[in-house]
Amino acid sequence: MALFDKSLPNAFGQIGETVEINQSSLHHIALEIDIKDYHIILDKLHEQGIAVKTQIFEWVQWRSIFIQDPEKNVIEFVCYDPTIKKK
Repeated sequence: MALFDKSLPNAFGQIGETVEINQSSLHHIALEIDIKDYHIILDKLHEQGIAVKTQIFEWVQWRSIFIQDPEKNVIEFVCYDPTIKKK
């Protein structure tokens, strides 16, 4: 579990300042995946026409895929990638 300041934008640039019926109060949900599944998941999402954002976090050697569900909740698929050089 991770805690994020509510003023930080999520991967899609949305900021959850208030709790509203049409907006999620979550920053995001992260699901750990195996590195071998990263491109399989990314390809499947593209095939389905789902908008994705990808990001690399060098400081922890993570590779992430972000999507949004119909209610605008952000879901992150994250994996450890030892080939990413730490900064």
